[in-house]
Amino acid sequence: MLPGEEGDWLDDLRLRLVDVRLRALECLGDIWLAQGDARLAAHDAAEAIALDPYRESSHRLLIRAHLASGERAAAVRAYEACRVLFQSELGVQPAPETTALVAGFFVDTRASSRDNAGAVRRARSR
Repeated sequence: MLPGEEGDWLDDLRLRLVDVRLRALECLGDIWLAQGDARLAAHDAAEAIALDPYRESSHRLLIRAHLASGERAAAVRAYEACRVLFQSELGVQPAPETTALVAGFFVDTRASSRDNAGAVRRARSR
């Protein structure tokens, strides 16, 4: 807005307009999901994340869109991208609400490795 112009009032206005755009993208994404168009919801969520990568609600929308389209792996990748960004840049983990969206898709590989090792030992001892 008004390229080349400077001023505190203009900076405030620009920030408010970006916030309005972000909220509009998220609302539109929710509408797309309600109407069954997860592809468009994912597109709007990705656009919102590009504008503000630290807005966790946009990450949740992207994860929900992937889940709605049956793309569990894409949902987990979107969660991991959020988690890595938040941890490396902010030193925090995503909110429990975000983690809960994909919590059932993670496997404790340490536990399954121990179980597999135990099964191998039992099979060899027979």
